[in-house]
Amino acid sequence: MSVQELLNLTAPRAGNVDPDNCIQCAKLRKKAGKAIESQDLQAVYAAAEAMTVHMKYGHPEDRREIGNELPGPSPRISS
Repeated sequence: MSVQELLNLTAPRAGNVDPDNCIQCAKLRKKAGKAIESQDLQAVYAAAEAMTVHMKYGHPEDRREIGNELPGPSPRISS
């Protein structure tokens, strides 16, 4: 991930933000969909982690929760 991609991912948006109206959310959903279609587990975990980072830092005022956690450590980040 480039520095610019990370900055775009973590740039805060004010208030509750509908994921259908957020460009970064749309890009992450597309990336996750491609990873699932290709059955690339590492890419799926990477996309899920990016979504979690974006949710936390990109939408800091959005207090809605998804309540799902991925099992185990990410093969891409951890080790």
